[in-house]
Amino acid sequence: MTQQTVTSQDGHHISPIAGNGHLVTAFGPSGYHDALPAPGEHDTRQIVWAGRRLSGPTHPLIRFGRLQRALSVDGVPTTDREWAQTLDYDQGMVVSRLRHGAVEEITRSLVCLGANVLVVQSRFENRGPHLANLTLACTYAMPNVVDPALHAPAPHRYAESGDGDRAVRLRVQARSEGLSVHYHVGQHLGEVRLGCCPDAVITATDQGGTCLHHLALAPGGQAEVWTWLVLSDRRCFTHFPNLARVQTLVEEHIRAWQAFWAVSQVEYDDAPRLTAFRQSCLYSIRCNASPWSIPPGYSPGYWEGRTFHDEIYPFLALLSAGHVGLARRVPAFRLAVLPRALVTGGGEAAHFP
Repeated sequence: MTQQTVTSQDGHHISPIAGNGHLVTAFGPSGYHDALPAPGEHDTRQIVWAGRRLSGPTHPLIRFGRLQRALSVDGVPTTDREWAQTLDYDQGMVVSRLRHGAVEEITRSLVCLGANVLVVQSRFENRGPHLANLTLACTYAMPNVVDPALHAPAPHRYAESGDGDRAVRLRVQARSEGLSVHYHVGQHLGEVRLGCCPDAVITATDQGGTCLHHLALAPGGQAEVWTWLVLSDRRCFTHFPNLARVQTLVEEHIRAWQAFWAVSQVEYDDAPRLTAFRQSCLYSIRCNASPWSIPPGYSPGYWEGRTFHDEIYPFLALLSAGHVGLARRVPAFRLAVLPRALVTGGGEAAHFP
């Protein structure tokens, strides 16, 4: 199975996505959401949730924030200038490798295919002859205001950012194993819960909080830090898992992606790049295949995850690859909401959301 790798030496870098059709995000070179995108690049390094919009299907996606990390080695903040990042299609994860002098950092980042859980696993190894003291701060923050510049189709545009339907209300609760962010955005009520292992110093903020880890690595020593985010609301509840359950979810995630690829296989002997392109497309389509639609991308930068009229292409891609169950979601939803679409269209056409 093809892997796609880019490095800090490459002139152009697009943040690799990860998703399960519900939660969708993209990761920066560190495997977290830190580092702003390059000029002209869409800001995909934030979490969105299919169907969770400000006021309805034509409105912007709710921003569920970012998981960022700050690393210091012997008291000196890292600059993350030397890195390599691999998108592993076979296992459905992003692997990021960074060098900080004698310290190597390898991070696996993924969105579990079978649960609304985002997992980031970072492993550090000291390859130098001296003790290395690391400080790792993993910070989650959910926006507590709605950007007034967000586009909403007329006549639904709000005149004031303080409108009740757009207000963001957050309540943060620190826990021994992490923290909870209880949110109320418009008609949406839910919780984003952050977990970490090993134990860390937890600091809560108005928008989330930070898990602070202190690691001492002897020459040749290794350390591992797990961080995970769980999203739940009234429509889709997810139990908060402990580390053992998170590791099981990762194993199930890998098996699920392997099963996805096992359904069909196409290889072009004289065009390996075409084979890789097909796998890349199918991976992206699966990440964005929500229960009812498959947009170009669930991301604020891609028309807020709206579909327009091009669902036929991901539908045919999944159908031709043998994924009938996934492909049928598109026509099944269209058929289910057809009566309402006809009413919305004024009897002259079907106006789907």
